[in-house]
Amino acid sequence: MSGFFKTILDMLPSVLMIVSPILIAAVGGMISEKSGVVNIALEGLMGIGAFAAAATHVLLESQTGLSIPIALLIATVAGMAFALIHAFASITLRADQVVSGTGINLLSLGITVFLCQIIFHQERTEPFRLGMLPGWGGIYPTAWIALVVLILAWYFLYKRPVGLRLRACGEHPQAAASAGINVVKIRYMAVLISGALAGLAGASLVLTQTIQYTVYTING
Repeated sequence: MSGFFKTILDMLPSVLMIVSPILIAAVGGMISEKSGVVNIALEGLMGIGAFAAAATHVLLESQTGLSIPIALLIATVAGMAFALIHAFASITLRADQVVSGTGINLLSLGITVFLCQIIFHQERTEPFRLGMLPGWGGIYPTAWIALVVLILAWYFLYKRPVGLRLRACGEHPQAAASAGINVVKIRYMAVLISGALAGLAGASLVLTQTIQYTVYTING
């Protein structure tokens, strides 16, 4: 029995490393869904974040010791920027949310390869020398990031007035609008948060599980 528990403990850091990006992206998708906007573009947004993080880390790795935090920040902003496309199509133009999300997924594949060709003259980024390193107990920082994201999302959705308004926009948008809530603004905010977390998730994946970005990095 002791051997079984030792095996579980030995596997735990690897399991947390794999699960953390998925959890971060899932929280983002949940926030968007709670507001009434389906975001199936999470894979594409993760791809954008992964590319942005890998490219930033490669370009800054030899110049500064802060390349990983900067890469995480750039990936988060990139995810938000592309989520804005989905928000505009789904909320302002009232396009089909599934079609819009599918379009973002396809766009991310093409635009990342295009940017790789421009910057690195190949269909992937250059490999970086050193990604995110594990800390205490062999656990990667992304596991703690995922835990913080989960706690903050719970607090935001269920302990803050803005979270109540966000959930009202998803459950009863007409009633929320009648109560003076700006449904469009709330939904934009939710989709942008979703994009930011998806970008962060992509960065968390590429900086812990690979040494470069390719179109197969996210892979569903």
